[in-house]
Amino acid sequence: PKGNKEFRVGSNYQWNTSDTSPTETIKEEILNNLKTLVEGFKKQGIPVLFFELPVDAALMNTATAEKNRAYFRKYFPESEYKYIAMPNENNYIYSDGIHLSIASAAEYSQYLKDKIKQ
Repeated sequence: PKGNKEFRVGSNYQWNTSDTSPTETIKEEILNNLKTLVEGFKKQGIPVLFFELPVDAALMNTATAEKNRAYFRKYFPESEYKYIAMPNENNYIYSDGIHLSIASAAEYSQYLKDKIKQ
């Protein structure tokens, strides 16, 4: 529902986006579970690509964003997994700093589609 600030991660955890972040233990457990799933996909020959959705430049390099990226690269090193880089320019329009406008979402979707084809 619109305005809901909660979403589920896995089946056991609820991460309230109004809080600073879940505990480090929960993050590590979530990433361990994700790693198990990703490894299962790789064993089946299913390619896995990681990408980050753009957010407003003011939010891009916050301590939380940097820490989350570091966690992902710890569990999924770039030497072993493919990451699609963010576009060089972030001229997207956001409704709230996080959610892309319809036109910007279409533009980013095209960018992502082109990168996946490479």
